[in-house]
Amino acid sequence: MTNLSTYEAAGLYDPADADHERARELLFRLEDFGLSPAEIVSAAKTLTLSDLADSVDWGPVPELTFEQAASQIGISVEELDRVRRNAVLAPRPFDRPAFTVAEVAALAGLQSGGEMFTVEESNHFARVLGSSLGRIADAAVSLFLIDVEGPLLNAGGSSVDVVKENFRASGALDVMAATMDPLLRMHLQDAIRRSRESRHPEDDAHISRMAIGFVDLVGFTAFSENVPVAELGLLVRRFEDAAYDLVADNGGRVVKLIGDEVMFVSVEPQAAIAIAMSLVEEFREDHVTPRGGLAYGKLLARGGDYYGRIVNLASRIGDMAVPCELLATQRFSERCPDYDFEPAGRRQVKGLDAPVSLVSISC
Repeated sequence: MTNLSTYEAAGLYDPADADHERARELLFRLEDFGLSPAEIVSAAKTLTLSDLADSVDWGPVPELTFEQAASQIGISVEELDRVRRNAVLAPRPFDRPAFTVAEVAALAGLQSGGEMFTVEESNHFARVLGSSLGRIADAAVSLFLIDVEGPLLNAGGSSVDVVKENFRASGALDVMAATMDPLLRMHLQDAIRRSRESRHPEDDAHISRMAIGFVDLVGFTAFSENVPVAELGLLVRRFEDAAYDLVADNGGRVVKLIGDEVMFVSVEPQAAIAIAMSLVEEFREDHVTPRGGLAYGKLLARGGDYYGRIVNLASRIGDMAVPCELLATQRFSERCPDYDFEPAGRRQVKGLDAPVSLVSISC
């Protein structure tokens, strides 16, 4: 370890300070991450030690410039920057090291996708992958803020305490990364099963025949205006957790969560209505009241999302339902013999030329 006098001379360490032991530990940890004392002193001219720690504690220090990384892959700097953009990553500096060796290898892997697939579809997949990982990263940061940094600062902890916890949390990164491969393979198995079960020999390869559902919480906006942010966060977490659990337990998949609404798919309509009814039951006694729309038919599957007339229909009839009601298409109800639906008449649905025969089930 470097003699602390280097940092004393730079004004980064004061043995008379009450926090000197924590500051010393932070400086030595920065050295453990590969930064030299000269680099730490130089960086501290524009960053606080806490900011500097935040910039390095989640991975190795970048060592390759854009030009070096591009040369290693065998592409131009401009092409490498396009790969970076396809991965939905924020811009990296061109005038100093921007990538580690492992990061360059990962970007090269995305670049090689064009060898088996079309460039357009490979780039689209890279964007889906990057945006999904971005959401995981944001969720990880939120987890730290909610469960660690917030309570620590509220209890009187210092910024140095927060940095120490950052270092401790970064140790869990390798564990999290190690779970990615087996989890991805299990999700691939589920996705392949859904694809095989939902495809019909008469349809194009990208068409699936599935049930789709939307459930939202009526009164959520008004509720959010009158409660503390923490209470609102608890409700959102409960709703999302319930949606994920109920959909997974019934063999479906949550396609997306849009504020107070969940969109999900299932191969079997009976599973879809079980999911929707359970969600309504779960929240009917809250300050918000659920409702939903259900339909069955051909869906365009693309980039992990679903599109087409049936998707629009399910969403719009869900908006027409009253609290604690599920509206469904006639075709959907015919595939759910275990449930008793009531006629809901022919309704004019926005965007459709002809009225649609709907059925209803109250929960």
